[in-house]
Amino acid sequence: MSEASGELGPGVRVAVRAGLETLVGTVISRYENPSGARLVIELDDRGDGGDSTISVPAEDASPVTNESEVPPPGSWVGEAALVRALTDSIDQSDSSWVEEIIPSAMVGSTRYDLLVSGPNGATVVVEVKLAQHPVSVDLADRIWHQLMTYRTHDPSAKWLAVSNQHFSPAAMKFLNGHGVTTWTWRNNRDNEGFVRALKKMLTETA
Repeated sequence: MSEASGELGPGVRVAVRAGLETLVGTVISRYENPSGARLVIELDDRGDGGDSTISVPAEDASPVTNESEVPPPGSWVGEAALVRALTDSIDQSDSSWVEEIIPSAMVGSTRYDLLVSGPNGATVVVEVKLAQHPVSVDLADRIWHQLMTYRTHDPSAKWLAVSNQHFSPAAMKFLNGHGVTTWTWRNNRDNEGFVRALKKMLTETA
């Protein structure tokens, strides 16, 4: 992101890229220091108890003229980068329940985003899909067909679909009806829930 022409000042709505997410808020003050202009931004309530104000270089902020133009969380993160983030979240947990993690796994002639196996022999196949809008039934169908190809290698494998967007009710009904667990990853705060869901899938008995 870069500062648009004209100074961003108090009262201006802005978006700031922070790590793997976009934060949106209102500029409450602007000041200069030796390294350049900085903005103090009051963030919109994210409902997670995080900081309500941040200070960032002015060049890191972009004006928001239309709230619908704010990129969906994680939308600029390539699927490979998201797979790495998910892999890291497993590595950083108490992963005694994990036997092997294989990102971007080639099995036969098909590449799978992430394979995770447990000491009990169970395997979870993770399919990652980034989207600009809630996951539709059409996309859910493509996810299912990708996952089901693994059945020829391991009929007992479990499936987990991860997207940066919510799954529409119809898409969730379709996937859940085919035995696919769904998870929405919007930023790093969702890592804990992802790990919890994955652990449950690997350790629960059929």
